[in-house]
Amino acid sequence: MSIKELKKNGFPLDKVVSLVWGAGEEDMKTAGWDTAQGYLGMQFAGVAGTFPVIQDIIKMYQAENQEVPEYVGWVYYNRGVLVAALMVEAVRLAIEQEGLPVTGEEG
Repeated sequence: MSIKELKKNGFPLDKVVSLVWGAGEEDMKTAGWDTAQGYLGMQFAGVAGTFPVIQDIIKMYQAENQEVPEYVGWVYYNRGVLVAALMVEAVRLAIEQEGLPVTGEEG
């Protein structure tokens, strides 16, 4: 159910806990920030632009005199940064342990 439908039907949003995919900033924006007040959500990635890696990304935009997109630091963006970091670390470890080229042959 959407946040708007829950609200429209009088369901108290503070009794709803959305797990991951229903609890991003875009979900709140779609419902309307005022409508979504009280809605609870749980994430497996941090939410905020204050993490060091996110601050580095913001600095990269600023160094290139580009506007920082609104979504930098939002939960789905941060999750993408997390997944990318895991992939990079996996490749780094593969190179360290097996050398180049990295293939699916070793494991």
